[in-house]
Amino acid sequence: MAKKSKQTLIPVQERWEKHWQGMPEYVSEHKDPWKSILVHFKDENDLKDFAKLIDQKITLKTKFIWYPKQIINKIKNNIRFADRI
Repeated sequence: MAKKSKQTLIPVQERWEKHWQGMPEYVSEHKDPWKSILVHFKDENDLKDFAKLIDQKITLKTKFIWYPKQIINKIKNNIRFADRI
């Protein structure tokens, strides 16, 4: 997947390309929501009632939820790097 240099129009291989030869293609699943809505609450009690209704924990720090509740894989702490010298 060489790209053309802006100056010479000669194909130039990216540094990483030689290390990725033969690797399987990665296809990311589409994970965006089908539809999103903004919900307003008159007071904290209404928020708590709504949380009970949908059986999910909602706090003042909650920015979004999925309905029905989704299990989200948090991998940020599981990433490991290895470097061979």
